[in-house]
Amino acid sequence: MSYIELNLTGSKLGCGEGGCGACTVLVSQCVDQHSGSLDHRTVNACLAPLCSIDGCQIITVEGLGSVAKSNLHPTQSRLAEMYGSQCGFCTPGIIMSLYGTVAASNQSHSSMTMLDIEEAFDGNLCRCTGYRPILDAAKSFAKDFNELPDKDPSSSKCSITTTTLDKCRSFVKDLDNESNKIEFPNELREHVAQSIHIKGSTIEWFRPVSLNELLSLRSTYPGAASKLVFGNSEVQIETKFKRLKYPRLISVTHIQELQQLKRTPTSLILGAGVTLTRLQAKLSEWNDQQLDGGICESIIQQLKFFASTQIRNVASLGGNIVNASPISDLNPVLQAAGAILELHRTETNSTRLVPMQEFFLAYRRVAMTDDEVLVCIHIPLPPPPSTTTTRTFLRSYKQARRRDDDIGIVSAGLKVQLEPAQENDKQQWRIISASFSFGGMGPTTILTKNTQQELIGKLWTKTTINEACQLALKEMPLTDLTPGGQPEYRRTLVQSFLFKFYLYVCTQLQESSVDSKELSATQPYHRSVSHGQQIIPERPASQKVVGASLPHRSAYLQTTGEAKYVDDMPSLPNTLYGGLVLATQPNALIKSIGKII
Repeated sequence: MSYIELNLTGSKLGCGEGGCGACTVLVSQCVDQHSGSLDHRTVNACLAPLCSIDGCQIITVEGLGSVAKSNLHPTQSRLAEMYGSQCGFCTPGIIMSLYGTVAASNQSHSSMTMLDIEEAFDGNLCRCTGYRPILDAAKSFAKDFNELPDKDPSSSKCSITTTTLDKCRSFVKDLDNESNKIEFPNELREHVAQSIHIKGSTIEWFRPVSLNELLSLRSTYPGAASKLVFGNSEVQIETKFKRLKYPRLISVTHIQELQQLKRTPTSLILGAGVTLTRLQAKLSEWNDQQLDGGICESIIQQLKFFASTQIRNVASLGGNIVNASPISDLNPVLQAAGAILELHRTETNSTRLVPMQEFFLAYRRVAMTDDEVLVCIHIPLPPPPSTTTTRTFLRSYKQARRRDDDIGIVSAGLKVQLEPAQENDKQQWRIISASFSFGGMGPTTILTKNTQQELIGKLWTKTTINEACQLALKEMPLTDLTPGGQPEYRRTLVQSFLFKFYLYVCTQLQESSVDSKELSATQPYHRSVSHGQQIIPERPASQKVVGASLPHRSAYLQTTGEAKYVDDMPSLPNTLYGGLVLATQPNALIKSIGKII
């Protein structure tokens, strides 16, 4: 971001931690020279190291078009003409998120739905315009835009105006004639990644291109002597806000072994360097409850509300695991699923398999030696349904203060394996094994081992699950002094997740004992595509302008990044700066002013 700001002012520095999306840019890269396949992803420029974009095409809002050149891109003109900006500070980031969605579409605009476009904005905040005109303008690129309602039948005496809907329809008619994508440079299609070593005054950057090279570097600079980095979404926060110092950063983005995604008859093999976006797409292909017992669906549900699109585009699965956050969304699911971590080190090229249930030792401490590298994650699959009468169920849960782009208060991965049991001439199910893992209930991701052991052999009933709730709470004691607070609420969430899981399993088993009033708890949350309308009473022709929406004069400059803000203005020599400070004495009189340093 600092490099961009040297010459371009379109991308804005907002929060500086990847939360607001004002600095969004598009990074494009050729991922297969033989097929020419390209990878387009929106990223937060405030988190992306300059060294990490070797071999990539970077498109900022200025690269799409400008007022000065009279060559506005459709995404820019449409947002301006449909009232999608006010102060305009966040607008360049919104433009790039929209363009990134268009560019990343595998086909033409006809493959994109309104839901796809709306979800692409989960990492962009707007604090003044209001999202209705922004989303209406963006959805005009979708194939199903005409499915939006345009009249409220209950309102016969009022004219209904969405302020943008009619204009959107006029754009849709001409959409197929518009060119929406910027060409990828041929020079970059032929780019071959090579090892990189950049030495600065206070830090060194390494980018190995083979696993052996990575293991050698980690052996040479073990422990705190180096830091492995992939998307930099966590390391940047640590260095910028926590003032942590890392003398060497080792980028692991180009290690082939860390990019594998394979499914075997007995397990899923997920590379530690797979981005969360790519992981989500592949799991959606594999998703089959009958074959995986809910593993894919559980991870997908957590990824759906994991951070933002910009973060998921760069963050890796392995980084999330090794980071060992006690409030991780994914770690409880992987732990409950019985995931096994494959660790490599250069010494005799040794490989070690560590069950994830034994991986988290204490707060931010894991069972890895200083020179080990996490290469991949193995998740065992349940036996095929045709070979056994047992049933396996896995489900994930998360409660946060808001649904999108927020850390969880409590998250959970809950798994149970059942076998048929005949009790009192009634078909029931007996617990063979259980695995309950929780985040946000302690300094690490916690596995309730005692509870799981107590449940083995018991029938799957409401009485059993109530007992499990009490046992689990005893294993995760919270007090009013516990970091994060809200002990009672967090305990309640644990019980709520367990009861929802019980209801879900019962519905899958077609148990008749479930109260119909409780069935809603078994359904995952689904939000339909948003839509707003403005109802305005009929007015005489002389008053048609009153209440009408009009584009403001700065809109085009804001959507192209040409609007200048205070931060965009260069500092002049001998500029005097002022700042607010706290007085050491209240209600005091200033008798004199000391020398200005």
